[in-house]
Amino acid sequence: MTASRALAILLLSGALSGCGTIATAFCDSCGKLAPYSGTRMMATGHSTQIDVPFSLVLDTVLLPLTIPKTIVENIAGLDKESEVQAVTTPTEPTPPTTQSVAITRLAPPPGAYVMAPLAPAARATTDGRVVVYLMPLDDFPLEDAQRMARVLADELHLNVKASPPMAPIATTALRGRAQYSADEVLAETRRAGQRLPDASDNVVLIALTQRDINDSVPGLNFVFSKHDLRHHASAISMSRLGQGTEEGQDRLYKMTKRTIGEQYFGMKRSTDRRDVMFAPILSLRDLDSMGRDFLQDTAR
Repeated sequence: MTASRALAILLLSGALSGCGTIATAFCDSCGKLAPYSGTRMMATGHSTQIDVPFSLVLDTVLLPLTIPKTIVENIAGLDKESEVQAVTTPTEPTPPTTQSVAITRLAPPPGAYVMAPLAPAARATTDGRVVVYLMPLDDFPLEDAQRMARVLADELHLNVKASPPMAPIATTALRGRAQYSADEVLAETRRAGQRLPDASDNVVLIALTQRDINDSVPGLNFVFSKHDLRHHASAISMSRLGQGTEEGQDRLYKMTKRTIGEQYFGMKRSTDRRDVMFAPILSLRDLDSMGRDFLQDTAR
């Protein structure tokens, strides 16, 4: 074998092994292609770390492409984070529970910065239509969904309602895991949402479940939530947020409010931890430390 052929095979194998970089280049739910996006994905969400050095090499080779691409997207306002929140450290899901916990805005942790919310949009409920539905699955307490809807409706001046519990979803566990497909939950949410009063393409549908969900894209341990921005549908799992606890309800409050910010108000995700739109959320620590309020204008 000639030296040039050996070098070509080595480079090809390294590129093929850098699956994190390849995933961010061709898979929308894995995040956008950006400088060292594949390396970050492999280092934070993959079940093994073997691909990190290969993704690092391929990411470095692609810098002449990814740096100008990121600059242009930022200038044009087209920058978007991954639509999937994943964790880095495996956290065991808590068993489903039907216990209801009062939803309150818990006191921030010591030293945390909290800014008062901006004035909400004035146009939201002038015609009385429902603009956001919280849709509990059959395993999620309806009372919790109703209380969450009232809290967010009062705070955001939006007509937020809890729908009746969705019928049991005929989902199958993902292969080799006691987890369910987030895509199947989203698909059923869209179907059920079409039968609700005030149903339209602009109504935001947020499914709430205690099931442990994951993306069909390999490499993620689990996801806290997944979003279909095109159809204004989202799914949020309580499985790893702390079911039956006040902390868990506060985390659910943040995730739900953040989803409304993105799906209804069209807000962009932020790198400012004071903002409830903070991203990426890679752990419960990220979720607990981020703010509870919008730092962006809510006017539509």
